Amino acid sequence: MKKTTAHGRKLARMSEWEKQRHRFAHPVAKSCTSDFIQKEISRLRAAASFHAFFGDNAPAVVEQAGRLAYVVAYAAGLERIGHTPDARILEGAASALGDLSEHPGDLERVRASICNGLDAVDRLLPQLAPLAMAAGALHLDEILQVRGLMVSDVRRALQGGLVA
Repeated sequence: MKKTTAHGRKLARMSEWEKQRHRFAHPVAKSCTSDFIQKEISRLRAAASFHAFFGDNAPAVVEQAGRLAYVVAYAAGLERIGHTPDARILEGAASALGDLSEHPGDLERVRASICNGLDAVDRLLPQLAPLAMAAGALHLDEILQVRGLMVSDVRRALQGGLVA
């Protein structure tokens, strides 16, 4: 039988969240986490913009812009700003992305709507908390493990409803 210290016994009884809590509860760690999230959203925004403005690869446009649209929609729903004009423009862009995923040859027809949606994202981002966007990214990963992202998921996220 292996002898453990009191601290070791305490760690053995702690959940994984309790062991890692200091990473999220500490103000400096929270600031670093927020900075990381904002950098990832900026990277995703840049990739989506590049593909939407200049690209001719419809699946890449749908992938990048769809991810960004869902994360921002989820955060907007959490922040209770899912009924603003910019949120409705984002919903229209998500609808255009859905059309594009069904008909990849229609990129030029929906490009303006997608670009308007990305502009709406730029206007919504300053109003969103980084941790709300992180929650949206985590929820998006859960959805993508089960099935593909649909326009109805973005609509429900904007209304603040959880998507199964």
